[in-house]
Amino acid sequence: MATNFNVSALSEYVKGDPQGVLTYVILGGKGLKDYATVQEGIKRVGLVPRISSATVDVSNGSISGYNNGAGSTTLQDINVYNAQLSIFETYSKEQLNGYLAAYAATQGSDPGELIYEEQIMALKMKELRKQNENYLWQDASAMIPDGGILKQLTDASTYVQSDFPDTSFQSVPDASILQFVGGMVKAQETNLPEYVMEPTTLAMSPANFAAYSRALYNLNGTVTKDTVGANGDPIETVMVPGTNITAASMLGLNGSNELVLFHRNDIIEVVDLVSESDFIEFIYNPFARWHELAGQYKLGVKVVDATKIVKTI
Repeated sequence: MATNFNVSALSEYVKGDPQGVLTYVILGGKGLKDYATVQEGIKRVGLVPRISSATVDVSNGSISGYNNGAGSTTLQDINVYNAQLSIFETYSKEQLNGYLAAYAATQGSDPGELIYEEQIMALKMKELRKQNENYLWQDASAMIPDGGILKQLTDASTYVQSDFPDTSFQSVPDASILQFVGGMVKAQETNLPEYVMEPTTLAMSPANFAAYSRALYNLNGTVTKDTVGANGDPIETVMVPGTNITAASMLGLNGSNELVLFHRNDIIEVVDLVSESDFIEFIYNPFARWHELAGQYKLGVKVVDATKIVKTI
């Protein structure tokens, strides 16, 4: 196996399609983008039209006496914001050679034969995705405008509350877990009947999702196709029985016990990815004698209407 890998190829890979690499790094992997609306091309602030408070007047078919329309619809513009975030890392030649050689050994191939996209992902994407998802959900210090989803819901204080508090599913019996999820379903049915037949997402932490999926199948920790998937792949989502609600494991809720039930139109993830101010570079600095991975990108999230979202107390 080669031990002196020429990492200049990474620079050429990034230069070949910098926007494509940036999109891959920022939006790669499962996350909020798969369940919410994604708004691209926002430099700092943008407007998203929203239709709300729609009412319909139904008659018996006779138009006698109908001189004015009786139904109504409210149109409004929603401001969506994002913030400039930056990444910067340095690697010595020895660090990269050692890292890539070790990575190649785990793949069972020569470093020169590896796909550069995999190397970029291994260097940055997983860690960056974890941080970004955490910002989107749990940013309380407003690293991104208005903070994360949980902060925006708390600040609005108008979200629909379930009958149950935030609870770690690992500390309660299976029957209680099912009861907690049932409380979210009941809150939607009671307060948001228009969403009952619409596909919606029940977001929860990976730990709570693991406990819920086991409780749902009454598995008690047994390893079966229901816990690892028919093809040996981990289960990432399950349908709440009798509903159109997808329970999803959300990396950004890691360490949190909140349950959040939403429609994709009520949460918008905001990115740019089409501007020259967004970039990612991998270059060799001859003066410092190290390689630099640097990038800038924009990120934000907007809770469009807190009254349409259900959350645990």
